[in-house]
Amino acid sequence: MSIGKHVAAVALLAASLVAPPLVASAQTELPKGVYRPADHGADNPEFAAYRAKLILAAKRRDVEAVVRMTAPNIKLSFGGDEGHEALRKFLTSREYPLWSTLVDVLENGAWRNKDGTYAAPYWFSMPTKGAYDPFTTAFVPAWGVILRDAPDRTGRKIGSVSYGFVEIRKPYLEAGKEGYQAVRTENGVEGYLHTDYLRSVVAHRAGFQRFGSGWKMTFFIAGD
Repeated sequence: MSIGKHVAAVALLAASLVAPPLVASAQTELPKGVYRPADHGADNPEFAAYRAKLILAAKRRDVEAVVRMTAPNIKLSFGGDEGHEALRKFLTSREYPLWSTLVDVLENGAWRNKDGTYAAPYWFSMPTKGAYDPFTTAFVPAWGVILRDAPDRTGRKIGSVSYGFVEIRKPYLEAGKEGYQAVRTENGVEGYLHTDYLRSVVAHRAGFQRFGSGWKMTFFIAGD
């Protein structure tokens, strides 16, 4: 499948943040069993420095700087898109501009794998409590995201989700006009969460490996 089709298949709808709040009050301490935020990359000074430069290059939309920090055979899709030339086309696409997606991936922590590589965002590689269907599962990377009984800001609060997985009950593109998605929590409660706080587990993620010349991004890919 091409890069564009992967992007379209996993895109989440976005909506503006207005009152009443979408998130409950700030946490004091995460309860046991919650998938706690992690950034193993921050513990490695060399990797952290590399990532900071990559984030800066992405924010500046500096194509060649990003290319220099990637592996020559970087994987970009499950349809054969790979390498620096494909990456240049990928980064300069007008149909599917993904600079903000790259920044979002890089800024949401990295998980260190057993082989010494890293994956971002952190929830892509972290161990989970059970098996999930990747195409009907999303992660909530925030504290106290309000679960409502209707797909709008006037819906009654029936609970909240913090750093956990939810099952998508309807296709992403059928989310309510105000950006609310029908979900089922790990506890079996059904309701609506705002899509600003949902991340598909088959959305874009990145991988990193250290070579003789330093750290390189080895994949930036979506889908499964």
